[in-house]
Amino acid sequence: MKRLLLFFVMLTCLLIILSGCNGKNKNEKPKEQIVPVTAAKAVMKDVPVILKEIGTVEPYSAVSVMSMVGGEITHVYIKDGEDVRKGEILFQIDQRPFDLDIRQQEANLAKAQAIVKQSEANLLKDMALFKNAQVELKRNQALFEGGVVSQDDLDKIQTNLDTLDATVQSDKEIIRTNEEEVRVTRETISNSKLQKSYTEIRSPINGRAGDIIINGGNVIKANDRPLVCINQVTPAYVTFDIPEDSLILLKQSMAKGKLQIKAYIDNEPVPEIGTLTFTDNAVNRTTGTIRLKGLFPNPTRKLWPGLFINVELVLSTQKDAIVIPSQAITNGQQGQYVYVVKPDSSVESHPIIVDRNLGTEAIISKGVQAGDTVVTDGQVRILPKSKVKIINAESKAK
Repeated sequence: MKRLLLFFVMLTCLLIILSGCNGKNKNEKPKEQIVPVTAAKAVMKDVPVILKEIGTVEPYSAVSVMSMVGGEITHVYIKDGEDVRKGEILFQIDQRPFDLDIRQQEANLAKAQAIVKQSEANLLKDMALFKNAQVELKRNQALFEGGVVSQDDLDKIQTNLDTLDATVQSDKEIIRTNEEEVRVTRETISNSKLQKSYTEIRSPINGRAGDIIINGGNVIKANDRPLVCINQVTPAYVTFDIPEDSLILLKQSMAKGKLQIKAYIDNEPVPEIGTLTFTDNAVNRTTGTIRLKGLFPNPTRKLWPGLFINVELVLSTQKDAIVIPSQAITNGQQGQYVYVVKPDSSVESHPIIVDRNLGTEAIISKGVQAGDTVVTDGQVRILPKSKVKIINAESKAK
């Protein structure tokens, strides 16, 4: 009996304890989970339509300086990597052989001119004799008709006249020949002086010299090999390729005016600004791209030939686009989505379609409206039915 009584006492105590626990659970409400997050508003604004590619810097002009005459290089007036101006002398070739040739040609010219003068004097003398012979022939013809002069005498006078006529024609031919010799010799002297001018090798452009390939003391041949290469980098070109499916949009944008190009250099926050100046006339069948080229003023020379840079080609402006921070986007099994904060601080996921990214922002074509508050940080802590507390930096400052 005692054991049975003890069992009932213990059973009664257990029921009392259990009923007390159940009563406690019914009266207490579960605590809501508040997740601290940062958030931002989806905004509507005009955004540029941009093609982003990798470009290469090219010099505006590139010249391989070669000698147009042969000879020994006596002076080198530039150093490796030095800036040069158009017309500035770079190399000097020995001028003595050219001076000697010019002096010889000038002597030939003087000789030909002397011959011309002598021939002109002879022509004047022979023409005077010829005129006298004509007068004598005319006089003797009258005497012959009067029977005073014989036929033999008249024939001798005619022969003398013919001889003098031939002499005059010979003098004229000699003059023409030597005048031609004078003209040719003068042209030869001009050419020799031109060849001599080539011994001073000057820069054809403003630019920057590369390595000096030929040093002083070397003997070179005409058009044999480059002496130095000069690149003009102010202004400079940037070339890049775009997909062929962007060609129609490119043409439409070009029809509205000049297109701006931004070139971003590593560790440089401010881009270089240029203008599209060239579109290739054919699509590359191998890569399915078309080559473009932009001209940049490049006053600070940050764009250096051969440098790879990020290029942005601004084609047009998209009006009233919905824009959110890119970090608000979460990737899930069903695609991309964002958490939108409701007025009661609860959140719900919205599937979205991203049109394109623009820097740190994403342009949304579907899923978010202007004015929606989207979570930008803390998404991983959000659970179903969670509520959030926005703790942006500006909120902390308040």
